[in-house]
Amino acid sequence: MPYKSYARKLQYQRERDRKYRKALRARARKLYKLNQKQRNLWQRAYNQRRNAELRHEVLAGLGNKCIQCGFSDWRALHVDHIKGNGKLDRKKYPGTQRYARHILRHIKRGNKKYQILCANCNWIKMHEQHEVANQTGI
Repeated sequence: MPYKSYARKLQYQRERDRKYRKALRARARKLYKLNQKQRNLWQRAYNQRRNAELRHEVLAGLGNKCIQCGFSDWRALHVDHIKGNGKLDRKKYPGTQRYARHILRHIKRGNKKYQILCANCNWIKMHEQHEVANQTGI
């Protein structure tokens, strides 16, 4: 439809949008609900993949091995706060990806705030520095 003026074209579009708004919203809601499971699966897969990528970046930035014993299997390596205030950082930066990006920023700046320890060395360090609250040994 040719319009005599741009203002007339805009007026027509607004009237058309008002007329079909409810139908379009209902259709969008229906499609949203139909695809919700698929979206959730996709989002979960994306988050798992991205978390793994960020973890490998952090480990690579810190040397990919335990600084005390040299263990290098990524599945048992932990990022350790040298001064032992990791709980505060995790509260300040909630979420796996946000926290990993925070650590990466520190690594790229050259800060020596973090180190890699294997699970055993990390637990030993926590017990020696009394970072474990109310835990009794057997």
